[in-house]
Amino acid sequence: MSHKIKVVLFFGPYLSWDIKVFISKLIDNSEIEFVAALCQGKESTLWGQFKEGWRRRRFLVFPIFAQRVAVAISRLLLHPCDTASVNRRLRQAKSCIEYVENIHSKDVLKGVEAVKPELGLVYGAPILKPVLFEIPGQGTLGIHHGKVPEYRGVKTTFWSIYNGEEFAGVTIQRIGARLDAGDVVHSGLVPIGHKPRRRIWREVEDLGFELYIQSILDIKSGQASFKEQDLSTGTIYKNPTIKDLFVCWTRRFCLLALLLFRGE
Repeated sequence: MSHKIKVVLFFGPYLSWDIKVFISKLIDNSEIEFVAALCQGKESTLWGQFKEGWRRRRFLVFPIFAQRVAVAISRLLLHPCDTASVNRRLRQAKSCIEYVENIHSKDVLKGVEAVKPELGLVYGAPILKPVLFEIPGQGTLGIHHGKVPEYRGVKTTFWSIYNGEEFAGVTIQRIGARLDAGDVVHSGLVPIGHKPRRRIWREVEDLGFELYIQSILDIKSGQASFKEQDLSTGTIYKNPTIKDLFVCWTRRFCLLALLLFRGE
């Protein structure tokens, strides 16, 4: 395939920073044609994000939202050029991004069919139905921030840290009817060690961008190799509770305090 590969992105419930970065990488790549992005949710105002967080997580939204705002401010102060570059790419792609109430509505399905995508991409979207993810000619890929099949479900980077794993994983897989059960095209691991949680997540995220773009290009060139998962093993994780968060943070704090005391 000598032409650009046409991709459509599905995401939600709002346009988070990692999705903005991913869109900017799609736009920057000379072998990829970014034709559309569909978000099942409302436009990304802070108030809209807060209401969505309250609906999903209730009182946990307060520490989560406070951390999100703090990270956004620190990003702007520490990396103003990178932040400006990503926002500039988003302005270029604004006409391609659409917010919808139901990503599986007839109008949305007709719209996706009309742009004739060769490959669908999922980043944080609601669970897609076959009627949508089978529209692109070469199927749909999704990113999962976890090692499969051991860590399926949600917040798997957190659970890797909670369980004392040496590595946190990231997987690019073909979207299918079952949760995080698709054939794997690329995967990778990030050492956990004694790093702060935010640094671990950032490294997982960065590796995910790299593997996702590589997967798209491999499919474009016909070099993609898919590996079936062994679904007889592994666990499907759910959102951590306040108790789980407290236990994890306490363990990490005690470990770091012990290392500092030993001078390691």
